[in-house]
Amino acid sequence: MFIMAEEKTNICQRCGDQNSGLAIGDDDFMNITGAIPEIRTFLAKTNYDCLCEKCLHELDGLLQQSAQYNFPTEKNQIIEGVHYYKEKALWVFTELYQMQRGYCCKNGCRHCAYGYKLKN
Repeated sequence: MFIMAEEKTNICQRCGDQNSGLAIGDDDFMNITGAIPEIRTFLAKTNYDCLCEKCLHELDGLLQQSAQYNFPTEKNQIIEGVHYYKEKALWVFTELYQMQRGYCCKNGCRHCAYGYKLKN
């Protein structure tokens, strides 16, 4: 979903930074992501409409990092600190893991790479 320029909120939906968000599809956004086609492909799968330049570069870094690790298909392939971390007895999956999975499960995960938030 793209925001038209006149509807632009300027709030990054990923980090919440105000006055730095770029509406996906704007000329400024396209200039930044023009050199990073993988970002545009990934963002087409997300719920994001507006992101800041810092978050775009962080997502690019995650995409590059995901190329270093195979997506774990078995429990013994999951790497603590890369794919998840432990919080008490719970495993919390990282943004990298969710990005590598390739889709949003729509469960409102803490580190959802796809910008999905549960409605209250």
